[in-house]
Amino acid sequence: MKEFDIIVAGAGPAGLYAAYTASLNDLSVLVLEKDEEIGKPILCAEGVSNRTLELFFDKFPQEIIRNSFSKLIVKYNDSISYTDIPDMGVILNRELFDKYIALLAVNSGVIIKTNEPVINGNRENNKMIIETNANKYIASIFIAADGVESKCARYFGINTTTELNDIYSCCEYILTHDSISEKEIIFDYSPKFARYGYTWVFPRGGNEANIGLGVIPSKSKKKAKDILNEYIELNYKNANILEKKAGAVPVNPLRKPYSDNLLIVGDAGKYVDPITGGGIDNALRTGRLAALTAIRAIRMNDLSEKAMKYYTDLIKRDNLFSLKMQLKLKIIMENMKERELDEMFKSILSMLNNKEILSNEFYESINGLQGLFERIKQFGLLMKGIASKRTMIRILLKLLWV
Repeated sequence: MKEFDIIVAGAGPAGLYAAYTASLNDLSVLVLEKDEEIGKPILCAEGVSNRTLELFFDKFPQEIIRNSFSKLIVKYNDSISYTDIPDMGVILNRELFDKYIALLAVNSGVIIKTNEPVINGNRENNKMIIETNANKYIASIFIAADGVESKCARYFGINTTTELNDIYSCCEYILTHDSISEKEIIFDYSPKFARYGYTWVFPRGGNEANIGLGVIPSKSKKKAKDILNEYIELNYKNANILEKKAGAVPVNPLRKPYSDNLLIVGDAGKYVDPITGGGIDNALRTGRLAALTAIRAIRMNDLSEKAMKYYTDLIKRDNLFSLKMQLKLKIIMENMKERELDEMFKSILSMLNNKEILSNEFYESINGLQGLFERIKQFGLLMKGIASKRTMIRILLKLLWV
């Protein structure tokens, strides 16, 4: 059996970026991918912020970017707001994006094997024995990056089952329609379609877009596919549908995404934005932080659970607070009465309409949230009754958008 410092299961952005980061620090890394080709198949709206690309890549190739958008449209029933976001984000070609990270990894020494799924694993003598459909390997640290409800983490005793209220059932079509504008990104929260979720339109350039819908299946009377079909029939009648995709998105991070010799990243660790469903940024973040944890543990010759806990310490310093606040907001919105939800979105659309939001101002506002919440908690206002919950949302919105 060939031995590596680190073995990663899954060649998505989280696993590949973890492998790439670790290899830059002279560690031997093997990535095992179950599919035949990196970047396929993918369920993703492909949107990402410019800030994310700047944080994780020195020189990001422009050919991987499908399109740059500059206007945010938010819809709620018959109401609509228009916000200029000239430098906020882009639409990626996810297939090329994943392959680009894979190329970075390979060029730094990572070995990637496709069509080789992990089918079992166990610990022996403080090592991880990883079994695939073709081979057995040994690693000091195993990183599970194999997506929703990770099977690989389960091999080592981690319960990755997702509660029904913490998962979105998603359906997405790639289509063309004359009404699609390549500069407009749309979020539609109209409850007649997605009372417990939202619909998105992410322009890929020209008149082509990723149009999808995510709902909480335990609360929705219809399947995501059926609701999306109704939405497209109403808003994009006679659209030319190029591709159909479906999948699931988990939105409540694992409380303990680690154990002896083990780290769990990306969708496998349920690191997805609870409000937007965005996963690319969190995949890169957790991949990098897992690699830093693995590097530290190997250098210290300490692969214990205590050493692996450093991973969650890093996540807490990074963006766990933001994920937790989004999760609380998601729960608040789910429990709101229709009248309260109407009032909230009326306020949101009013604050967003005809504004311009620059990325540096947006992220400065985000960074100021934690201190605000801590002060509010001291006065016992957080999450106590619907009036306070609504107040919290208004405070958040004003801090973010005004």
